[in-house]
Amino acid sequence: MSRKSISSIFVALLVAFAAYRAFFHLQKTELRNAKQDGQVIVAFGDGHAEKLGNEIAGRKVINLGRSGDTSVAAVSRVAELAAAKPNYVLVALGSEDLEQRMTLDETLGALETVITKAQDAGALVIYLPIEPPPGTGDNWLMAIRDLVRSKSAVYGQAGAADSLKTLF
Repeated sequence: MSRKSISSIFVALLVAFAAYRAFFHLQKTELRNAKQDGQVIVAFGDGHAEKLGNEIAGRKVINLGRSGDTSVAAVSRVAELAAAKPNYVLVALGSEDLEQRMTLDETLGALETVITKAQDAGALVIYLPIEPPPGTGDNWLMAIRDLVRSKSAVYGQAGAADSLKTLF
């Protein structure tokens, strides 16, 4: 994925974030850790997180993406994530799970752990959805979206990582 397409993704995600925040405001429910004073951004997950690089909108990113990691494998690295004392955590996980034919329950359990640990460390979590091959992961996307929302985290739009630029 090119830097230009990653930039486009961030712009779209910001729009999704604003709409999501408005939705939660109307529902009298807040995003967990929405009010942040710091600027520590951590990208965490698989190769998609790794491709985000070390800078977003001129801000340094601690990149903890690891190509080939499944959600279950990433759970073993959450202590590293918490040690970074993040304000924002961009989670990109799930594509390797599909490729390696993990069960949806395994993926959801691992994602819940990652999201909870990041939130317990004080971060606003922004999940960057996977883009599964057509017809292979739609039920995964819906289940992951429901999990992320139930955890009061931000669920972006597939291909929307660029919208993060205006968030930071």
